[in-house]
Amino acid sequence: GSNFTVDNVEMVRGDMLDKESLLTAFQGVDAVICTANGYMSGHTEIDTVGANNLVDAVKATGVKRYIYCSVLTAEKAVGVEHFEHKKMAEDYMKEQDIPFVALRPGGFIDQADDYLGAGLKRGDPFCVSMWDKTVKIGMIYTPDLAELFVKAIEIPKDKCSIDVGWSRPVSMQEVASIISAKVDRKIYCLGLPRFLRYAMIYTLGYWKPFVGELMVRMLVVCVS
Repeated sequence: GSNFTVDNVEMVRGDMLDKESLLTAFQGVDAVICTANGYMSGHTEIDTVGANNLVDAVKATGVKRYIYCSVLTAEKAVGVEHFEHKKMAEDYMKEQDIPFVALRPGGFIDQADDYLGAGLKRGDPFCVSMWDKTVKIGMIYTPDLAELFVKAIEIPKDKCSIDVGWSRPVSMQEVASIISAKVDRKIYCLGLPRFLRYAMIYTLGYWKPFVGELMVRMLVVCVS
């Protein structure tokens, strides 16, 4: 499609798998923020070929700062495709010697609307944890991450990877207690039994392999 302008913002269409389109889109651009993720939709070429194309275009056009959405301690989850691709992307940025900042968030607390937010809005007195309710997870709030992306444009340091999130990991039990205090009513946390958790992982993983990998992610990377 054609480019267009809305409220002083110029929208430029490009394709991560079409390097020439990126070279055109990045002309005169000072900073590029990449939050693309093809893993969940099964298009992993976005996270490999596409990610490298972005880096190549940044280098070719002289973009002053490239901000990349990686994942918390990506190098620790060996064998988990999603994490390995993020680590490969960071390695390629270093290899190409571009001015980058890789922000590495953990789990998104507000992405849990199916088992947390929706129920609380209905007035349900409980929330559910996929793991034991005392297991602590590295969390971040999506709007906070968005603000960090903007700040990363101007921080004095580049060529770095930064783990981002709350000051400490929290359990779903702690989340329930915090919510209880805020809404002034008791919220109970229900942890799924171990046998049920693993039954769900194996069943869902058979049909959608990435489900099993995401469970590994939670255990290996986000859990303290």
